[in-house]
Amino acid sequence: VRATTVGAYDHQQVPFEKVVERVVKTRDMGRSPLFQVLFNFVRETHEGDTKGISLEGLELGRENFEEGTSQFDLSFDIVRTADGLSISVEYCS
Repeated sequence: VRATTVGAYDHQQVPFEKVVERVVKTRDMGRSPLFQVLFNFVRETHEGDTKGISLEGLELGRENFEEGTSQFDLSFDIVRTADGLSISVEYCS
């Protein structure tokens, strides 16, 4: 795994479309070309993520919102917080 990862750094400047061109033989423009399921796990939130940040009259905070569309067929977002796990599932209907 290490050798593959280090080897990949040599090609990190290659445009995404060139990668897709070499990896995907037939492309469906209605789907993500490399994967359809996303699993995102964040070990813990930082203090500023939940409490907000204040900067000389400017207050920044976290806001939850609904995107309305799904980028992938299925995605899981799991965040470990002080209270436990926060799990969000989104799917393409």
